[in-house]
Amino acid sequence: MSELKFFRSETILKNGVELTVYIPAPQKITPDMMGFVEKILLQKYFKAADDMILYYEKRNILPIRYINNQQITIQPFAKSNEYGKLLSNGRILLDNDAFCGVIGRYSRNFIFGSMIGYKIIATKEPEELLQKIKKTIPTINGLFYINRLWAEKILSDLTGEIVSGEEPRDLFWIEKKDRKYIQQEILKIAWI
Repeated sequence: MSELKFFRSETILKNGVELTVYIPAPQKITPDMMGFVEKILLQKYFKAADDMILYYEKRNILPIRYINNQQITIQPFAKSNEYGKLLSNGRILLDNDAFCGVIGRYSRNFIFGSMIGYKIIATKEPEELLQKIKKTIPTINGLFYINRLWAEKILSDLTGEIVSGEEPRDLFWIEKKDRKYIQQEILKIAWI
């Protein structure tokens, strides 16, 4: 089995956001394919990422400092149920297909917002808020007890809702009043 090849390109977007895009390449690459990827496909990724950053700015709900000079990599993920990751060095990874809306049930703005939620956790270390989440929402749909990882996921996804203005159905089991309460707490911490 041969090694997978990628087209790779980088650009700097507004607010100093460093974007790197990896697109899987076929084994045989023709000049027409190269032209298509460079002139059309990569430009679509750059435009979509630029729109995502602009959307974050225009919403003006979370501080711009969370995206200033942010490093973002868009690449294929091995697991089909993963859409984004925040690495220990602060780089945000986004799945190609999820970013483009090809797979998944989340918008790129929601996924990006969720990664900002993880960034808030990493930079603010909101232990008190994570405990509040576990106390306010003790179980997942009455079935499983909330542990720290679930509390972080809830905080992250509720941040994704704040950024995107969307309410994906995954958190249907969280009561509206609890959702709003936690989101207000997220905003307080984010702006400190």
